[in-house]
Amino acid sequence: MFANALLDLTTLRTAVFRRVWFGQIASALGGQMTLVAVLFQVWDATRSPVWTGAVGMAQAVPLMVLSLFAGALVDRRDRRLVYLTAMTGQAG
Repeated sequence: MFANALLDLTTLRTAVFRRVWFGQIASALGGQMTLVAVLFQVWDATRSPVWTGAVGMAQAVPLMVLSLFAGALVDRRDRRLVYLTAMTGQAG
């Protein structure tokens, strides 16, 4: 009874939305697993917390810096073009 008051679950009744939602969950889980695997590999190879932290920062800093400009860029440009450019860069 309280779940209906707190969450709107009507969108989960749509099969297309469920597929997108579960796909995004799987993608996020895979991304986090990759992050942990890379950090573990660096730690295993170097046993250095400095290098492990440097790799973590090398992954986090571009995300934080580019996120500041992404909103303004998407507002000024065609969103489909920005999305395709981002996906192409991510694939590369």
